[in-house]
Amino acid sequence: TGDGNESATAVCAASPGMAILGGSCSGGLLSLGGLSPLVPGGGGSMFLSSVRKAVGLRHWVFRNDPGSPHLLDLPVLRHLLRALGISLYLDVNNGPLGSAVTGYATQEQVALLRAIGGVVAEPEIELEPKVADRGWALARMADASNKAQPQDQVDYEPVATTRGVRLYLIDTAVKHVANWFAGNEKLANNGTVLVRGSGDPTVSSKFEHGTRMLSLIAGPETGVATRTPIRMLNYDIYPNGNSTSGLLASAILEAVEHHQSEEPNEPAAICLASSSSAPADSTIVRMALQTAVEAGIAVIVSAGNEGKLASSYLPARYGTMGGVICVGASGTANERASFSNYGSAVDVFAPGDRVRSLRYANPQKDAWDLINGTSASAAYTSAAAIQQLSLDPSLTPGSLETMLKSSAHSGPVMLLQLAHPFADVSDDLALPEDHDGDGDGVPDIIEHFHGSSIADPNSQPAPITLRPEGNSVAAKFTIASDLFVSSIPYQLADGTRWKVLVSEDLKNWRTAEGSLTTLSGNSGTTEVRFTFAKSGERGFVRIEVIRAEEI
Repeated sequence: TGDGNESATAVCAASPGMAILGGSCSGGLLSLGGLSPLVPGGGGSMFLSSVRKAVGLRHWVFRNDPGSPHLLDLPVLRHLLRALGISLYLDVNNGPLGSAVTGYATQEQVALLRAIGGVVAEPEIELEPKVADRGWALARMADASNKAQPQDQVDYEPVATTRGVRLYLIDTAVKHVANWFAGNEKLANNGTVLVRGSGDPTVSSKFEHGTRMLSLIAGPETGVATRTPIRMLNYDIYPNGNSTSGLLASAILEAVEHHQSEEPNEPAAICLASSSSAPADSTIVRMALQTAVEAGIAVIVSAGNEGKLASSYLPARYGTMGGVICVGASGTANERASFSNYGSAVDVFAPGDRVRSLRYANPQKDAWDLINGTSASAAYTSAAAIQQLSLDPSLTPGSLETMLKSSAHSGPVMLLQLAHPFADVSDDLALPEDHDGDGDGVPDIIEHFHGSSIADPNSQPAPITLRPEGNSVAAKFTIASDLFVSSIPYQLADGTRWKVLVSEDLKNWRTAEGSLTTLSGNSGTTEVRFTFAKSGERGFVRIEVIRAEEI
């Protein structure tokens, strides 16, 4: 309203349900879309308008009435609909009936259009893809409130991550690698290592258990982490159908040696989904597990299937060690499965009752076998750990364990919950693969940089402010005081580096050259001002934070 003029500069999606329009206004602009501008009046002032889909809107198809003597061409039809305030969505060239347009309108707008005549309004038909049936267990780990049962059809959408993670699968050998598992292009098979003693056969004879575990971790249709890059190395510790604590300890140490010699900075996890059937202890296994954790490898073990205290069984009893994650089995009511071991050695629970794995005898689409046991729970948790390590490779085994336990759903048991992709990001600085521990929409690395708490969702960084200063632009923001080193300002005390990037089109970014000035310090943060030359009439600014491990 008023006699002002406005010019849009950019539109961005602040969240999946809201858009923000920004631009400049001049003249006596009193309101914009029913809202007052951020800065009323004045030449070149900025306006900000948020837009949400109005209540009562429905998707319609608008087309010419075949009984009308005059068919409207597309521009006239669009003009008519817009004149009624209808939000247009799609043009459809419709042959003999002329053109059709789809859009969002209220019942009042449709009634008015029908009163005018010449145009038919039909409800748009919403089409949905067929729901993929992935089983109750995957759905329950994605959302503990999901009440799906084994007979229900339910979908599961895995988290997409980008950083590769090494999986050491200490189990039987693995079958169907060249055919079935090749269906997951994110899974790289690095072969099988035979862990053998004197006189043991030099070929693999057992395949089923390890194959099922891999199908739960990253197998097509039944795997948790099918959209995470995984490099799997299998250690076969079952030469004659059974294994020993010595073979187990040897395999763990061989995995540690491989990790240290090949990719010591690559995040890695060991899946050990086996358990003794009688109470046992082993100094060599305990020392091997400690060596793995000290080498930065998280270890996931199954609690065992005796329905007794896990602290009596091997290797579950070492779940009390930091970085060794012991997993019990839960049932369809989020309760402890009756067969699952329990007690203080168990860190979390995950589904282990009637869990879908690949059809072992003949893997095929939309077919599966149902399995029970804490082995399945350990495999699921291994996949969850791999997802977290891909999201945040800086996690130590101990901090990974803490994260999985703190994010578990509290109920009859502490039920493991999977990582979720970002629905919306409140800071332009974010990289989509960064971890957001407190769920406030701001990745931990950004909060770490700006000095806000990564554990408190009510603590978020102050927004960056931009101010034109002649031919320059000044950006003000905060940096954590304990990280900021004035003598080397673009490298933080922990080795993390950062830089300011600018763009004219949000596509092509370049490093901004400028000067940094320290302004003030307050409540653990230091306010700084970065001044750089303005290269055009408009531009966009963001900060890139680079972890020390990525430099």
